[in-house]
Amino acid sequence: MNADRALRMISARRGAWKLAGWLLSPLGLMYGTAAMLRRRAWEAGAFRRFGLPVPVVSVGNIEVGGVGKTPVTIWLARRLRERGLSVAVVARDLNRRRGRPLNASRETRASGTKLPSDEVMLLARLLPGCSVFSGPDKTAAAVRAVQEADPDVVLIDDGFQHLRLRRDIDVVVLDFEHPFGRGGALPGGTLREFPGALARADVFWVNRIVSGRSGEWIGRALKSINWRADVVTSRPVPQGLVLSGGGSVDSSGLEVLAFCGIGSPEGFRRTLEEAGCSVVDMVEFSDHHEYSEREMRDLEERRKALGADLLVTTEKDAVKLGRTGAELSVAYLRVELDVGGSWEHLLDEIVRLRSECRGRGGLQGD
Repeated sequence: MNADRALRMISARRGAWKLAGWLLSPLGLMYGTAAMLRRRAWEAGAFRRFGLPVPVVSVGNIEVGGVGKTPVTIWLARRLRERGLSVAVVARDLNRRRGRPLNASRETRASGTKLPSDEVMLLARLLPGCSVFSGPDKTAAAVRAVQEADPDVVLIDDGFQHLRLRRDIDVVVLDFEHPFGRGGALPGGTLREFPGALARADVFWVNRIVSGRSGEWIGRALKSINWRADVVTSRPVPQGLVLSGGGSVDSSGLEVLAFCGIGSPEGFRRTLEEAGCSVVDMVEFSDHHEYSEREMRDLEERRKALGADLLVTTEKDAVKLGRTGAELSVAYLRVELDVGGSWEHLLDEIVRLRSECRGRGGLQGD
């Protein structure tokens, strides 16, 4: 069992993991308290923070695991481009611990022969009209983005806890099923910070609204924590299966062996079923897993043994498969967000901030 699955079992207090969850709760209290004190220290000016001469919009969360931050970042970048703004997206490259930031939109390799991490490659592939900068330090990547791309706005993927960089808007993405996490703070639960940190959010983005359900109750609960924040809602809508080697497949009625290395595999299964697939089995890997050729061959043998029609994965996983994915006719599920709520107000606010920031000056540190 991988670490991500173990954390999900512990945080849900399921079966034999219930005891582990309760035993880890005191450590979770300590972790959450440390995160709270860290945020207060940064906000009180105990450490030097950097500001940029353009609007900085963070898309983050308070929970580990996949809540859909990257799809939200992609959606925002595309809509801002439609408004006529040039956009730079900044993300952390998990494949590098040191070194200068990378312009992932142009440079194909981070250092030596190692490719950037999956989310960086996905951003670069799906946002051809934007500049994508990545590195071990998001502030350094944002500085390079401003210096080289001269964007109208900078989007920070997974930036809510990156307090060194000043933000103009904090968008906090929450999961519809568990908006306030599960089981408390790490390591006994899924929270990076206590829910009180949501008082610092400017926009709540409730993702993965279940089809046929309304997010109104979450909006009311969130307003009790932070009355001034707007609420945006979205749900992933399947757009069909795309073969890694090119071409598409009708998903209706297909029996598939699904596999993924993401933070929320249950959400992937649910969207596959909405697309009309019958999931005969699902293999879960740890988040950001790098697939070996041996693992892919084993998955293909398993598919044949089960009589499934196709191997199917997520688009984020598919960017790492390369030649092997094409050889085995692996398909990925293409998904788009169906967005509701106050999203137009959010875009209007970013455009307005761009006009205000024109006189802000160059890079600022305090």
